[in-house]
Amino acid sequence: GIKKKYHPSDVALPLKFLKKLNFQKDKIYKSKYDYCLCEENSSKKFKIHRDLCLLLSTSGTTGSRKFVKLSYKNLLSNIKGIVGSLNINKKDKTITTMPAEYSYGLSVINSHLFVGAKIILNNLTLFDRKFLESVTKLKVTNLNGVPLFFDLIKKINFFNKINCSNIKFITQAGGSLSEDTKLYILNEINKLKKDFYIMYGSTETSPRMSLVNFYKYQKIKQGCIGLPISDYKFRLNKNTGKIFFYGKNIFKGYSKNYKSLLYFKNYKFIDTGDIGRLDKDGFYYVTGRTKRIIKISGERISLDEVEQSIKKNLKLKICCFGIDDKLIMFHTKNHKNSYKILNFTSKNLSINKNYIKIYHIYKFPISERGKIDYEELQRISKIDKKFHKS
Repeated sequence: GIKKKYHPSDVALPLKFLKKLNFQKDKIYKSKYDYCLCEENSSKKFKIHRDLCLLLSTSGTTGSRKFVKLSYKNLLSNIKGIVGSLNINKKDKTITTMPAEYSYGLSVINSHLFVGAKIILNNLTLFDRKFLESVTKLKVTNLNGVPLFFDLIKKINFFNKINCSNIKFITQAGGSLSEDTKLYILNEINKLKKDFYIMYGSTETSPRMSLVNFYKYQKIKQGCIGLPISDYKFRLNKNTGKIFFYGKNIFKGYSKNYKSLLYFKNYKFIDTGDIGRLDKDGFYYVTGRTKRIIKISGERISLDEVEQSIKKNLKLKICCFGIDDKLIMFHTKNHKNSYKILNFTSKNLSINKNYIKIYHIYKFPISERGKIDYEELQRISKIDKKFHKS
């Protein structure tokens, strides 16, 4: 795994994982709370680029794990941009709702630390009464979450269960809100008169690129990503509609092993992988993707990698497509394989089964060019009654 590829000299881990990961207690040289630092036997001496600050995992859902290399300048540029755009100051207080290893969750922590604001460390869910009590009692000012977080907010009628007087703003990133959730949020923020920022970004951009204040601009439609933050810029290719991004927060290349840590790539711009348009108010919209990638609970998933993983591990050919928070899969074998595919995919991608729809079909539709016709699969999944839904 990662240890074999990077040969670290030290490993930080929870104490309860010592035995599971074959670490001996005599290798612990520092511990605090429920965590410890252990000396690693298989460490190697190698050089690391002096400006390398952080590695963040991306596209690692099907075993082809790689890391985004971020420099100190990348992070500082983005932190300052976020702080300025959201007007975060030392009087603010946020509560963690995402893991720190997730780029959006880490950017929330970094932007608040930068100005000396307070951060409440939390591992409770929205359904836990103690979480709701903490938001009110500790006077949280800034709430942040991915689309699933706001789906749950809608489900439990969150704003009626807390004292909202201290809330200053709310941010959302990691994919698009469903139309129902969006309407609910709009209704609530109008009653509360609170700023609600929809943010757009990627791990490769440290991670925020743009935002739009949903409370201020309520007529924005699905897919609006607003305007670039800080001095960043978007460029639209007039012929293809591709969105290109320019900024000092662009990553320094991917890393797959310790040898990659010495080298930086300097990009003047990156292809976001999205297709979009610019409206009359100057706002950018995402209208499609050039790559077969979707987001589920804010995590990117490569559809091609999902197909390859199932072929490799289950010896089954499947075809899949998807939209944010919905993975749709087709197979031609026995119906019983639907459950095998569902269980494997849910476990392998670490996503809830509710995000996955599986269809059994008699044969895959083929285009005139002899390739899988994904557009036809998308049409079939909605209206064709001849196909059996698992």
